[in-house]
This record gives sequence, C-alpha cells and structure tokens, in this order.
Amino acid sequence: MVTFYNHRGIRVTGDWINVDGRRYPIGELEDLRITRAPVHRAASWGVVGSGALLAMTIAMGPALPGQVVVTLGIAALVAGAAALLARLRPRELRLWGLFTGEWQLLAATTDDIELGKLTRALRRALERDARFQRMNRRGLLPA
Repeated sequence: MVTFYNHRGIRVTGDWINVDGRRYPIGELEDLRITRAPVHRAASWGVVGSGALLAMTIAMGPALPGQVVVTLGIAALVAGAAALLARLRPRELRLWGLFTGEWQLLAATTDDIELGKLTRALRRALERDARFQRMNRRGLLPA
C-alpha cells in the first residue's frame, strides 16, 4: 500500500484517507473543495465599536469635559487596534470532500503549505485509483 501523505492525524494511501480515526475510501471521493473560515465575529464588532466610539467622541467633544473626550478617544483607538489585530490573524483553511453524497471536513489549518501537500496527495491517490479502475475495466489487471 502506497502512502502519499501522513501528518497530524491525516493519512492518505492509495486506497483510503484516514482523518482522526475515520476512514474514507478514495474511490468514493467525488469532489474536493477548499474554503476559508469566516472573519472572526469579534473583529467585526471591534470595527463597529471603534467607529461608534470615535463618532461619539467627535460629536460630543465640545459638550464633554476634556478627560472624558480623551478617554473616549483612547477607548476608540484600543477597540480599533484589537479589531485590526484580530483581522490580521490568518483565517482557517478547510478542506472538504464529498463522500457518498455528504460533505465531510477532512482538514482545517492555517498552514496553506500543509494544506497544499494534503490536496496534492489526495489528487495523486485519486489519479492512481482512476488508472486502476480503467485497467480493471479493460481486463489488464490479474484476477
């Protein structure tokens, strides 16, 4: 049995893909898709909150004491910086496969190089499986 990939609980062989103890036959894999996880909700709310605090600081600045204006301005900057840091964090990449009509999550990582290695290994296994199926249909494989 040929092993194309074996890393962090995922193993791709010529016949199977094993993901954290679950085993899927390569011959039943119909489609591979890579998606990105959505932006973290805290980052979105941080941008909204930062904008609201900044607008409130500008609009109410003349009517409020100086210390309150400075405090609101600093709070707006801190919320904006936190949102920016959350937004800069790499989003998770997810590899999905269609097995027997049902989508299965095969891998989730922020490392695009490892995900590339895994998808390449799956493609090689799929190509090998397709070649063997063609050879078998033509009667070229021994019984």
